[in-house]
Amino acid sequence: MIQENQVKRTVFNLQYDYYEIKETVYYAIRSDLPTAFGSGLFHTCNRGTLFDIKESRNEFRTWEELNYKHTLKRLNFEHRGRLEQRFLSDGYKNRIRYRIGFMANLNRDLKVASRFFLAFNDELYLPLDGVKIEKNRLFIGVGILLNPNATLMLGRLSDAPYNPSGNSRKNYLYMAVVYNLTRIPSRNSID
Repeated sequence: MIQENQVKRTVFNLQYDYYEIKETVYYAIRSDLPTAFGSGLFHTCNRGTLFDIKESRNEFRTWEELNYKHTLKRLNFEHRGRLEQRFLSDGYKNRIRYRIGFMANLNRDLKVASRFFLAFNDELYLPLDGVKIEKNRLFIGVGILLNPNATLMLGRLSDAPYNPSGNSRKNYLYMAVVYNLTRIPSRNSID
């Protein structure tokens, strides 16, 4: 199980305009084919409103996803398909998301524990109520595997929503610490 929280802002001040809180449970059919079920709360404000409830869009979302992973020398590829059920403050919608990504190992010795990597992914958001693209999200960044459980990443996340009133791209500085709780060894003790 992975628990993830995000806060985003479009400029470097204290005027946050987005946050999310989500949980995801994974199950591996095979080592290269994990599945997942998740849910989360998502809150989007107008730019610079500092979580103003009156000027916001709230959403509760559930999803099911399937990942396919494969490796080619120093490159790790991932294909992710996700079906989302979106309970919005103004109605209900479904959509499909498809993401392709890769991580390139930058260490010379592949067995070094603190592995440096380059990460890239591109994700399309496709609503089920018509043939169109709702959004394209592009990420590029670098990271370091601190230990088998913890990863630190830094990069640029670019959101390009497509809507009838015009396209508006948002760029974010992305910083993340990911901690995998499934790799913590259990302690067996006898009292």
